[in-house]
Amino acid sequence: MENLERAKARDARRLSKVILDPVEVRSVQDIKRVVADLDPKKNPESHDIEIAAQMEVEGDTYEVRANTKSRTKRDMLVDGIEVIKKRVEVSEKFAEAGEDVEINGIIMKPTPVGSGIEGRSWVDPLISQWTGGFRVGIHICWDLDGHRYKYNIFEHKLTRVKHDENGPPTPSTVQTAK
Repeated sequence: MENLERAKARDARRLSKVILDPVEVRSVQDIKRVVADLDPKKNPESHDIEIAAQMEVEGDTYEVRANTKSRTKRDMLVDGIEVIKKRVEVSEKFAEAGEDVEINGIIMKPTPVGSGIEGRSWVDPLISQWTGGFRVGIHICWDLDGHRYKYNIFEHKLTRVKHDENGPPTPSTVQTAK
């Protein structure tokens, strides 16, 4: 009987499976809500936590300790987009070093290195799941009502860009997320 009560108490503490559903963005208010969750002021840096355990291996006991830090969604997104940002910097350096070289009397061009910016990265599924958006370069973006909303997570700024039928989006207004 006691086991049944413990099982019921454990079930009552479980989170709903709804928490695993991806975020859906259908309005500007939804975008503002997502951006507000990524506000650096709401995501303070966490402290190190020490984890300790005792391991017993073939009769010997070892004490194991490690420091760990809890990571927020914002921290993980910043880390992923930071990787993309570094790839941008590296690709710009290689673009500058694209001089022709003569080897054995033949003019050679250096092999182009893929940028890794436009391709899919490990952070893209997290952006899709947690923000309902997609990544373009180092920005988290949403297309809504003929506009593209771009969020720069490093500066915590949201920009609205109007889609033009003739070409690429053109900047219309810049709004800081609040």
